[in-house]
Amino acid sequence: MVGIWEAYKLLFTNYTNFGGKSSRAEYWWVYLVNLIIGILLFILSVAVFMFINKDGYGILMGIIVGYLLTSIYSLIILIPSIALSVRRYRDVGISPWWFLVIVVASFIFLIMSNLANIFYIMGIIISMVGLVITILPSKK
Repeated sequence: MVGIWEAYKLLFTNYTNFGGKSSRAEYWWVYLVNLIIGILLFILSVAVFMFINKDGYGILMGIIVGYLLTSIYSLIILIPSIALSVRRYRDVGISPWWFLVIVVASFIFLIMSNLANIFYIMGIIISMVGLVITILPSKK
């Protein structure tokens, strides 16, 4: 079983490795660490700017900088996260091309959600299918 720090180290070790497999533990430990890092970056930037600038603009600047920092971090881990997801799909026994289909379909339906609520619901359902796939146990 992969531990939390080993899983996060494997994320960057296998930065562009779209072959192979990733266990359920490796996948979810990485997403937990990424969530914690994103939240800490945001909270830290808001706190720093709130203490630097005592007027109302400090909080606003903190939110803007926090959003920028989390966006930059998200861009840094984008390719490794895609590679991790592709390996996870392969580990479950599902073709990695389904990852592309699910991501593109979810994105299209969520963009089209301005036209009708049914597109939003369909986008959420497709995203949930992707979530369920990552939760499935590994195939032997």
